[in-house]
Amino acid sequence: MLDATTLTNPVSDDLRNWEIKDELSLLKQNWKPYRYGAPFVRQEDGRYFMLLMGEENEANRSSLGLLYSDDGIEWTSLPEE
Repeated sequence: MLDATTLTNPVSDDLRNWEIKDELSLLKQNWKPYRYGAPFVRQEDGRYFMLLMGEENEANRSSLGLLYSDDGIEWTSLPEE
C-alpha cells in the first residue's frame, strides 16, 4: 500500500480502470516536511512542470512549490530561498 502522501503516475485506457505505473520521486524539502498533495501538472516545450502544495504540520501553514521534470517521473524542485 502507498503512503498517504505518495504521488504516482496512474494510466488508464478507459478512465474507469487504473494501473499505477510509477511512484514519483520527490526529494524532501523544508516547504513540505509533513505532507504534500494537490498537484497540478502542465507540459510545455517538452518539459513537465508541477505546482505542488506542501504542509507544515506544527505551523499549520501551507506552501506551494514548483518542480520540473523531463520525463514526468523524476522531479527536481526549484531551489528554496
